[in-house]
Amino acid sequence: MNTIVLYGGVLGIGGSLICSLIITTVAFPKIKEIEKIISAATLISSSGRNIWGGDPIGRLMRATHIFCFLWMRYIPGHFRRAAGNFGNLNMKIPLHLFLWGFCPTLGLFVFGGLLICASFFIA
Repeated sequence: MNTIVLYGGVLGIGGSLICSLIITTVAFPKIKEIEKIISAATLISSSGRNIWGGDPIGRLMRATHIFCFLWMRYIPGHFRRAAGNFGNLNMKIPLHLFLWGFCPTLGLFVFGGLLICASFFIA
């Protein structure tokens, strides 16, 4: 059992690092395109560019904001209203941009969750 958990922890660390590298290098130009499509001057996505900037931590934060927007805009009720604070809900985002904004960040969260679960089982 401990061996399986150990491998899960190693997979979580490796997957998180790979997803972080993909977000900060390859996917970030696509994330900037999504920000241009959905942003307006008064919304969080436009102010996030000014606050977080373009360093690696800022890129991860901006990718997380775009991920939250892409995820919450399809859930009715409170989530859709909250996504309206991030960007324009009515803008059409091409599928290839949607996938570049959604999948690497989802992978980062999944592998991070795997790492946290593995650390709880090891302790």
